[in-house]
Amino acid sequence: MHLRPFILYQAEKYFKAKHFKWDRMTILQLYMALGGISYYFSLLEPSKSAAENIADDLCRKLDEAKKGADYLEQLYNQKQLSLEQILRLL
Repeated sequence: MHLRPFILYQAEKYFKAKHFKWDRMTILQLYMALGGISYYFSLLEPSKSAAENIADDLCRKLDEAKKGADYLEQLYNQKQLSLEQILRLL
């Protein structure tokens, strides 16, 4: 399934629906920083500022996800896990 990034209008609607209290300029800045990728948007928390979300949480969460993906790739390459087993874990 191919998903397209949100356009700016969709991003603004998403943040309003999720009860983010950010102004339009903040939404625009986040949109430009995250490229409209809905997965990245889903990692943000409404109780935090945009800067807190990006600097603290988002970078940490993405780093953790990359470490997990690297570990699964290592297990796959060592033939300890099959592709089917990895997909079940995800």
